[in-house]
Amino acid sequence: MKKKARRVKPEKGESFTATPEQYHNYLLERDYIQKQARKDFVLQPIGVIHSPFKESAGTPIQPRMAEGVKGSITIYKKFGPGLKDLKGFERIWLIYWFHRAGPTQMMVTPYLDSKSRGLFATRAPCRPNPIGISCVRLLSIRGRTIYVSDLDALDGTPLLDIKPYVPKFDSYRVKRWGWLEKQGKTQAKADDRFEAKTAKKVMEDKNGMVSRLSPG
Repeated sequence: MKKKARRVKPEKGESFTATPEQYHNYLLERDYIQKQARKDFVLQPIGVIHSPFKESAGTPIQPRMAEGVKGSITIYKKFGPGLKDLKGFERIWLIYWFHRAGPTQMMVTPYLDSKSRGLFATRAPCRPNPIGISCVRLLSIRGRTIYVSDLDALDGTPLLDIKPYVPKFDSYRVKRWGWLEKQGKTQAKADDRFEAKTAKKVMEDKNGMVSRLSPG
């Protein structure tokens, strides 16, 4: 007989600690997530992003650095009705999946620095859940196709969600912004340091290393 998972109930004034399975059951007991949900959350793409960037290397690392770069987004048919009223917003948030990201790394050297930093103090794509966000300019919507500019995502990126950018909610004045305060570089572009390598790329790198080591 399968042993029933222990019910996890945080005590008042105490921090909540539980294994992923216990936490999942804690949520299920309170109807906080769908009954059919698995212990691992399942994400469903709502569309795909089309951009001029085919590889990580050379891609702007933020929408601010991709000013004027145009692209489009195809929304899958069943999600089309959700686009109603979106055209009234000048900017929108794209939430997407870094489908070309490599393995998770807890310490990374970000594009704008030469020093190793904790992953969660950066926007590096090699995350436990490789989710990216971009605030792009909305140009127009025709049917289920959204046309945008200031786009910094790779071509073929799976889109997870869209939210309107609202200055009243999304803009804050801050006095500190970590290690980035000292960075003067503003036109940075990505390289392939965080990209998952295909078998072909691994072989190319290996052959390149062999040729460099071989006497000429």
